[in-house]
Amino acid sequence: PPRWARLARDDLTSYPLVDPIPSRFGIGDHPRCACGGAPKASAAVEEKDCIVFTSSRAHRARIEVRRCESCRRCCGPDLWELGLFNYNNSRLYSHELLDSFTSCMSNFEAPFHGFRKHVCNSYEEHQSPVPFVSDTTWRTVWFSFLRIQQLINSFACSKCGDCPEVLIFDGVTAGFAIEHCTGSLRPPTAREATDGPIRANVR
Repeated sequence: PPRWARLARDDLTSYPLVDPIPSRFGIGDHPRCACGGAPKASAAVEEKDCIVFTSSRAHRARIEVRRCESCRRCCGPDLWELGLFNYNNSRLYSHELLDSFTSCMSNFEAPFHGFRKHVCNSYEEHQSPVPFVSDTTWRTVWFSFLRIQQLINSFACSKCGDCPEVLIFDGVTAGFAIEHCTGSLRPPTAREATDGPIRANVR
């Protein structure tokens, strides 16, 4: 997670966005596929077009890939050390863009569509050679980025520590899309038979 979203005890490293954006990205030492597979031993290095999306404009570039041994897709470099999130070897997103939405969402509940429109305006102002992505794509990319964040043991109260006696939930800005809603999804206020004691003086 970004520096502003960490606890003092978190031992993590941040990598700012590389400047300038390279015109070519090498495959690196540990390429991986989206399925988790490694490259075929006999697969040659190929080069393909890609687009790097930042908060102000998009950049065209080239990226090296190798065929995956487990599926039909390609393995590519992670690029985290350059401050980039390699979504699918064709579209790369800067951490600063993704973290910017996280900050806006957590500070003033910016919705996905509103933030995307803000970025689209910036792209138009900076005469980006490629327009920003759609609402659906942006939402999918952000949740994919969130999934790989190191969030284990990253939540704590500065006064009560890791296990406060009482927790108060105040809604969720980054709600689940309708296709993720199942019969087991319940609000935090719902009570189960296995829940702890009920305190009449606590609301």
